[in-house]
Amino acid sequence: MDKNEAKKLLLAYRDDLSEVDNAEVNKALKMADEDPELKTFLAQEQAFDRAFTQKLNEIEPPSGLLDRILAEAPDQTATAPTQSEPQSAKIIWWQHPGTWSAAACVLALIALTAVFTQNNSNTTNNRADLALMHNFAQAAALHSPTIQHMDFQNNDIGEIGTYLAKNNSPRPQDLPENMDQLLGMGCLTYTWQDNPVGVICLKGEKVYNLYVANRGGIDLKNDHPSPFYKQFGNYSTALWTTGDLIYVLTVEGKEEDLSPLL
Repeated sequence: MDKNEAKKLLLAYRDDLSEVDNAEVNKALKMADEDPELKTFLAQEQAFDRAFTQKLNEIEPPSGLLDRILAEAPDQTATAPTQSEPQSAKIIWWQHPGTWSAAACVLALIALTAVFTQNNSNTTNNRADLALMHNFAQAAALHSPTIQHMDFQNNDIGEIGTYLAKNNSPRPQDLPENMDQLLGMGCLTYTWQDNPVGVICLKGEKVYNLYVANRGGIDLKNDHPSPFYKQFGNYSTALWTTGDLIYVLTVEGKEEDLSPLL
């Protein structure tokens, strides 16, 4: 099996399946575990599938559209043949009930098409955003276990932010309230794809690392205020945006170690 064949199989794979009873798909998944290009391809496709499903579930046709269309239809009892009319009398096309049902379906389809058109650019941007966010979260997860010292040690988050700003690194703003329970340890500066990143080390029940970068530098198009969770090996990550900043919170653990803080 070559990479192109593996990609075709991976396109049909859904990560919410607990088991896959297909030898070829399992072979493609194994290749993705061992091949960085396929691993990235699979992660991007899964991220897009989740985002697309979420957007699709949010789409609703205009309320009462079908009822309004049917309300305008003529009273069918008025066209019923009388004793003096032959039973085979022609029914005018616009008086046929099937016509109005078809019209209702067409107009509903037009309404849905309008919604899809309105969201098309957002869907395209979301797909690109999710790929970039995945890559940034993965970079943070790989960087976290390599941290051996901090450029600046202080328990005060404000002082840590001041240090980062003086060293041309983004500083956190408007963090979730539950993160107030974490104590500052210090910080360091980091660069990812030529973008300055501020890294704040925090301590609670576990040690957490908060990565802060400018959204514009990473070229995100849309807001993502709700956190995305992704596991990379032993490290779990949560990623979200606030204003002009993008955040990744990492911990050696699972999603449940992060979600209560966000």
